[in-house]
Amino acid sequence: MFGSVDQHGNQVDEDPYRIVDDHTLRIGGSRFDYRILHGNTLILHPVITRAARRRALSHPFEFNKPAWQVAVSEEGLAWKRVRCEGWC
Repeated sequence: MFGSVDQHGNQVDEDPYRIVDDHTLRIGGSRFDYRILHGNTLILHPVITRAARRRALSHPFEFNKPAWQVAVSEEGLAWKRVRCEGWC
């Protein structure tokens, strides 16, 4: 399971993930290019189709996967492995 926690360690989202190949993974239905640094730090780069981008931009104030992809892969954001406290 891939999950995010906030600054207080509370779970804010979760989804199953699947490694597609050495450079690509899927979290839920969203595709990312990825790399792992130092064995425990995950760097994500969103892969967003033109069609998904158009749909997201046509309803910018509604939750959409491309916006979520950008949020979780914000440049400079590195994911560190943490113990799951019963949520994964």
